[in-house]
Amino acid sequence: MAELAKLFAEEMRIRRDNLGLTQEAFGVPLGLDRSAVSRIEKSAPNLSISKAVLIASALKTSVSEMVGGERSDKTAQQITEGMATRIRKWRAENGLNQRELAEKVEVDRNRVSVVESGRKNVTLETIERFANALGISPLEFL
Repeated sequence: MAELAKLFAEEMRIRRDNLGLTQEAFGVPLGLDRSAVSRIEKSAPNLSISKAVLIASALKTSVSEMVGGERSDKTAQQITEGMATRIRKWRAENGLNQRELAEKVEVDRNRVSVVESGRKNVTLETIERFANALGISPLEFL
């Protein structure tokens, strides 16, 4: 499991427990059943930033704070668009094309294009992979 997703999953469980909520009670207002909450708390598989923001909000915090950063009021769209802008700028400054960045991130070139567009929801794993490739903390995107 990616470190960012692992941190989020662990913190989600701790904060939910601290609120005295069962997985079922926590999931209902989020449109998640008990098994979905359990899956996220075990491994946060392919957890999208929009779902992570929704969960963090229900826990009265932010995604950034849940993974060890400062509290942030960024929406999922702001995170996605900010990440896209930062990646495009970094790529231009480093004289890389999308294919070269894709090799660095170990994803398909089309994935780089989608992330750089800022129009598609990204996962916590994607955030971490791009941050690692750029040599920055994932918190800088959050």
